[in-house]
Amino acid sequence: PKYLIRNTAATTTTTLKVENVRLLDRVSSRKAALGTLYLTATHVIFVENASETRKETWVLHSQISSIEKQATTATGCPLLIRCKNFQVIHLIIPQERDCHDVYISLIRLARPGTGRKQLKCQSSSKRERI
Repeated sequence: PKYLIRNTAATTTTTLKVENVRLLDRVSSRKAALGTLYLTATHVIFVENASETRKETWVLHSQISSIEKQATTATGCPLLIRCKNFQVIHLIIPQERDCHDVYISLIRLARPGTGRKQLKCQSSSKRERI
């Protein structure tokens, strides 16, 4: 994967970018859309390569219910993202290592308080009395 780093006066943002990802559509019989997957601090974004449509799919990390990395196949490594609004995103990432990087990143981004570092608002070691 490629990492895009943007520096502004207030923040530094790192975006994960994976190219040649396929988005499968299980609802219709249309073939898989080829595009680029971006992981930002707040969203998963899939942008189709087709110049005539250039359709974008955005998913807020807080809306992700579960992430499932499936067994690698000849076509790539499947990643299944289930959302709290019942949307299902089925991605095929060409390289297993890229898929693993996306999977680990999404686990951390979708559940920020479950790792060793918690958000300050979730810290319970010292509570102030008002």
